[in-house]
Amino acid sequence: MMGTATFRREGGRAAGNLTYDGLYRYTYDSWNRLVKVERAYGVGGASTGSLVAALTYDALGRRIKKVVTNSGDWDATYHYYHDGRRAIETRSGGDRVLKQEVWGLAYVDELVQVGINQDPEDTDETDGGACERFFWALQDANYNVLGLVSETGLLVERGAHGTSYYFWFFSRSVATE
Repeated sequence: MMGTATFRREGGRAAGNLTYDGLYRYTYDSWNRLVKVERAYGVGGASTGSLVAALTYDALGRRIKKVVTNSGDWDATYHYYHDGRRAIETRSGGDRVLKQEVWGLAYVDELVQVGINQDPEDTDETDGGACERFFWALQDANYNVLGLVSETGLLVERGAHGTSYYFWFFSRSVATE
């Protein structure tokens, strides 16, 4: 039943949270934070199957843990560390650094640099498992990230002006030059 979307309803109107997209059922907590993703079966996703992801938040509403299961090579545990409201580091369940973010002091959303550990499972590293690839954010006057450049100045990803953009290599894969 691809293409069917169901939203949570309150008082006869859609409340905005996607609860079923034809493949997965999404569960939210009282603060509208995604806490569980399950495979869904049957008409309208009435029956749920295996758990795909479970997310945990701290008392300030920041995501601190994500566990991905029943997803083959994507199975992993992620721990998120924060400085105030901003995420500054992501680590694996084995406590290996996956990603680090450096934020500026001029504005709350001033992303300066992103570091990626390309091989977090490499235990023979002399650098202690630190990030090997670094990218710098290019922003407009409103601190919207318009693009990312590598250490050589090569534009590796760009977004449209005025849009919120999540860059594809912030996840597991990293662009190569």
